[in-house]
Amino acid sequence: MNGNVGEGAPSFDAIADGLIRWAVEEPAVKALWVEGASAREIRRPYSRLDLHIAVDEPDFDPVLAELPALLAELFQARCAAIEDVPRFAKELRLEWEGGAHGSSVRVTLERTSLLAKRPRAYVAALFDRTAHLPHVLDYSLRRAAARRHSPTRTMIRTGTIRTSRGGSGGAFSGSAPPSSSARRRSRSPPPAPGRPRAR
Repeated sequence: MNGNVGEGAPSFDAIADGLIRWAVEEPAVKALWVEGASAREIRRPYSRLDLHIAVDEPDFDPVLAELPALLAELFQARCAAIEDVPRFAKELRLEWEGGAHGSSVRVTLERTSLLAKRPRAYVAALFDRTAHLPHVLDYSLRRAAARRHSPTRTMIRTGTIRTSRGGSGGAFSGSAPPSSSARRRSRSPPPAPGRPRAR
């Protein structure tokens, strides 16, 4: 979705670009980035938009007070709700006349001192005045999702072990498969009656 969506509703990409221009000119903004549950959600053209703005503690309340009017001026958007979200952040949900974009645009204002305390999945920095935003964020949600969907964990849950050729073998639990020497011994014929087994 890369064009305008409905009369007066800019595209997701245009919204991101507009906030980048504002962040560059606004000294209180330390970083601006987009988040998503998958890598696709943070790539252009955006299919939804979850924007995050970081400011220092003294600037948090003044920027929060200005954001609804700023977003209305830049994008003709109405702030439908301002909600408390984890780590003392505020999330603004944007709406447009006619229902364009639905509820797919969110802008979250965060404190720089608490950026490392909030788990995240995928992040793409749009503007970073600090020059170290990617290094302070917590990506544990991405690691958790990767572990849930890893092939090894899936095979363990289903009880199937796949071979290197793509086939599947029977599952075993608790004990290791027999060694090659044990298999050879199991295949050797029993000794004739009265004769000792050859060593």
